[in-house]
Amino acid sequence: MRKSLFVALVCSALVCAFVLPNLSAMEAPGDMVLEAPEGVEARFSPVEFSHDAHSELECEACHHMLAEEPDNYGCMTEGCHDLFKPANVEEKKDITYYYNAFHNRRSEHSCLGCHMEKKKAGEATGPLACTECHPK
Repeated sequence: MRKSLFVALVCSALVCAFVLPNLSAMEAPGDMVLEAPEGVEARFSPVEFSHDAHSELECEACHHMLAEEPDNYGCMTEGCHDLFKPANVEEKKDITYYYNAFHNRRSEHSCLGCHMEKKKAGEATGPLACTECHPK
């Protein structure tokens, strides 16, 4: 029992010593354009996104799987929000539908959900209307 506890503590200490400093030292890219995935017909214009404008947030606020999947930063990569063409209404509600990564009103990890939470809390927030993110 003591040996397994000791091994667990040593492993935890190694993770804290080597992995966590590397995560916090990552540089976020600057401004970028978010577009619909290849093969998906976009109904609205691409979104200009600024990491600098979101610098007060921890990376995990949006990249919520970062701790479990440290090499997976893109929302639309395999294993995250990689459902691009839902076949029915139920699939459109699925968290893996890429649209929900940005527009899920109930998730603090999505753009729209986070902005709505900030508005409810009386804090300054980003855009809430479609054309504020997707200009014509």
